[in-house]
Amino acid sequence: MSKDQKKPKSFRFTLGSLYLAAGLAVWFLVLTRMVPAMNSLVDQKVRGKPEKIGTWNAIVLGLSDWVCAHQTISLAVLVIIGMAGFVLPFVIRPARYLVWITAFAVFLLDVVLAGSGYWSMIGGAIREANDLTR
Repeated sequence: MSKDQKKPKSFRFTLGSLYLAAGLAVWFLVLTRMVPAMNSLVDQKVRGKPEKIGTWNAIVLGLSDWVCAHQTISLAVLVIIGMAGFVLPFVIRPARYLVWITAFAVFLLDVVLAGSGYWSMIGGAIREANDLTR
């Protein structure tokens, strides 16, 4: 091999930024559409009482309420994070790995948020069924 041969130029664009943008969009939709719909099915007596619905579900409900109340701010922050996922790998090469890790973490957060919404709905239905049989 001669020294004149050039190494292939690495491509700095990563698909992780697309996954990150999609994950952030799903995160926003879960918090603004799914969590409120699931929690509307829970008995109204339980609303606002974290000891009855659990700490995690209270945190998710509070985050959902905040995102629903401040949608413009939330969208702006999510767009900035998504754009940073596109631009950062072009500026700093190792940032590709950070974008992939962030995209994976957002995906896991989406799954946890959706799961907690279903868990809250199913748990509320089971509690109501148990109260009816007593």
